[in-house]
This record gives sequence, C-alpha cells and structure tokens, in this order.
Amino acid sequence: MVPALILPPVTPTVVTLDSCDSLTGWSYAIDETAGGFFAQSFAVVSSAVSITDTPVNSTYYTEYPGYTLTRTGALSMAGMPYLGIDVRQSHPSTYGLPTIKVDGVTKSPLGTASLSGGITRIYVASGDFASLAVSVPRIVGGPSVSGQRWLQVSNVVRTDTVGDGTDSTLRQQSRTATVLGSAPTQAAIRLFDATPAALGTEILVHSSRNTAWQPALRESRFSSTTPTADSARVSGSRNLMDTPMVFRMAASLFTEGTYALMALMNVTTSGTLSWSARMVSSSGATTIGSAITASGSIVAPVTSGYKVLNIAAISLPVVRAEADQLVELTLTGTSNMTFDEGWLFGLDDGALTWIRDSGSSLQWIEIRSAELGAARPSVYGGAGAVGNGAVCIDFMCDSFGTHRFEPGLMQVFTVTSTSLVSQSELEFYPRYHSHVEGSSA
Repeated sequence: MVPALILPPVTPTVVTLDSCDSLTGWSYAIDETAGGFFAQSFAVVSSAVSITDTPVNSTYYTEYPGYTLTRTGALSMAGMPYLGIDVRQSHPSTYGLPTIKVDGVTKSPLGTASLSGGITRIYVASGDFASLAVSVPRIVGGPSVSGQRWLQVSNVVRTDTVGDGTDSTLRQQSRTATVLGSAPTQAAIRLFDATPAALGTEILVHSSRNTAWQPALRESRFSSTTPTADSARVSGSRNLMDTPMVFRMAASLFTEGTYALMALMNVTTSGTLSWSARMVSSSGATTIGSAITASGSIVAPVTSGYKVLNIAAISLPVVRAEADQLVELTLTGTSNMTFDEGWLFGLDDGALTWIRDSGSSLQWIEIRSAELGAARPSVYGGAGAVGNGAVCIDFMCDSFGTHRFEPGLMQVFTVTSTSLVSQSELEFYPRYHSHVEGSSA
C-alpha cells in the first residue's frame, strides 16, 4: 500500500536551503571505465552544481558514467515534512530518476514536479540532515550517443507541499510509487477529495514508467499571448489563443512512442485548432532535423465553459536526438479560444483514464486492474468516504486506459478540474517469480 500524503496547506511554503550557485560543501564521485576515456569537469554551470563527462572517442558512446553529487553540512527542515531537490540530467530516458540519499539512507520519491529549464524537483520525506547525495547509475550498452553526459543539482528546498503550487495549482499533481516484487501485479489507484467534495467535471489519471516526463505543458510555455493569473484554472492562469502558443521541452525527457496531446480550453465560437511539432536546438534555433515536422488540425467545438479537448496522437520525439535538443510544439487557434492547460500523455509507456463527470459530483474514484473474476479493468466511483456507495462508472470514461503495475518506480499524474485537496493512493499485491521477499531459505 502506498498511502495518500498529508493534506497540503492552501498556500504552499517553499524555503531554499542551498541555491547551488557555489561548490562549497559539495563533492562528486564518478563510476566509469578507467583510463582517461572521458574528459571530466566539476563546476557551477548555469547556477547549478554540475559534474560533466565527455567520451573521447566513439568506443565509449554507449557508456553513461555513474555520477554522485554529495552535499555535506547540517541543514534544518524547521518542522517541514518534505525535502525538494531540483535536478537536471543529460539523458533522463537512459538514466531514469536520480537516487536520493539523506544521511546515507535511500529515500523513496513521494512525487516530482517539472520546473522550467528541464529541471525536475524530486520530493522526499526528511527531518534535519547533515548529508545529501544525488546519484545516477553507470549504464553500459546504452544508446550510442556522442557528446556530454552530466548531472546537475540547481536547488535544495524544504516545503510543506508535494507538487507545484507556485507555477501551477494543486488541481494537478504527480505522485511516484515503488511497486514491490519481481513480477507485474494487479492494483487499484484511488483518487479522492479530502473534504470530501466534488473532484470536478474533468478527471484525468495517467500512470507511466517514465518518471522524468511531466505531462503538463504550461510550465514549458515559451511564447503566447500574455497569460492572465486565474486561481480558478487548473494551471493557475489562462490566455487567449489569438497568437500561436509555443512550448519547448527537452527531447531527452521523452521515451520514444505515441503521446496524446490534450488541452483544457474554453471555446466560444467553433474554429480550427492546429498543431505542429519539430526539433530545435537548446537555444531554440533551427538545427539538423528541424525540417521534419509533424502537424495536424481539428475543428474545436463550442465548449460552453472549460472542457478537455483530445487534439492529436503524436510520435515523439519527432527525430531521435542527443541531450541538448528540444521538442518545439506550436498550437494555433483563434481569439475565440482560451487556453488553461495542455498535456502530452505517453501511451506506449503509460495509460490514461479520462472521466467526464457532467453532473454526478464524484468525490472519489477507484481504477481497478483486471483479475480473476473480472476479465477487464474497471472504474468505480461515489460520494462521501472512499468506497462509500460504489458504482461502476465505466460509462463516464472517454479514455479507459489499461494501467500496468510492474516492479519498480512509477508515476501517477492526476488532474481534477475543481478539487485543490485531491489525494491519491495505490494499493497492490507484491508478486514474485521466485525468492519471495522475507521468505526463509
């Protein structure tokens, strides 16, 4: 069982413990093929403590050294429950989410948040501590890629909230959970309002093995009509689409596959909503591969308020690329369209359940795996306490989603169009091929 987190405050508090603009207190360790086959650098780069390696020849293009950045020095959490570490790495889809150790103890991530500049904030539970270590493992036989490999820590904070309550709202949240065992298992994802009160008319639950990519797009906005702050919106702001809206995301965050492009919008007059995707350099300039463009359009209907639109299925990244390329996504609409938030949900390495609740005022839902006696997955929901008055709500699902629960770390990303105090939990049965954990020989 992975339980729900404690109820967050209405206004999150985030306090910086180390801004990482100095190497003071920091050290590094590298695990790689010995013999001078990688050129190393340990420095502050773009206001982040950074360890960098570059293979000297193509023989080592498939090796990704293991890195550990360690901070030594006492820091106080002042009673706050969560430690946030802002990390950026060269090949997230190869390395996976970095491991966090506090005072030598490996911490299980409670959630992640995607910040600007390709930074991922990892949240762990912690008290006062004297040492912090961030590491990625050595990979041999990975994708053949030239250029730098690196690991950076750009900020260390203490907070009372898991999730981005500053650049978004807590209507969308990301949780991470570790599925125990050595074989895929059945599980239930529960999402509920802590009050309890209605979750909202639009409910999205996405699970994925890719913990590096965060589906929400607003944080990756590069240009658009100037947004207007709006606390009633999922993203915390809105903007007209009378000029093209451009997003840029690090290509290395994506696992290759199909992504569902969706957006929460208010359309007052039906019109054409078009999209295009291409590769650009780290500075946004045209580069090799930029000429390959994926594009399409839909006729956006009148929504009579904010509703989620299913816009396209896109193969990403558009072209295979190395660490510093970006995926540039452009949405073009009309002055009769207002954008709240958009998402790219991975469908090959994940699954999406999309529920439209037009009047039932669901206060909890439970997504159940297929199992003996139930040959296909199902979704139940109700009002009041979780489990109260359970009714099968498969008929409300615009996207059903077959969620898979394989051993290891997974991400559960949720969107509730109304609730600011939604909580999620995961219940599963550890399964093993052999050597059951805790059994005697």
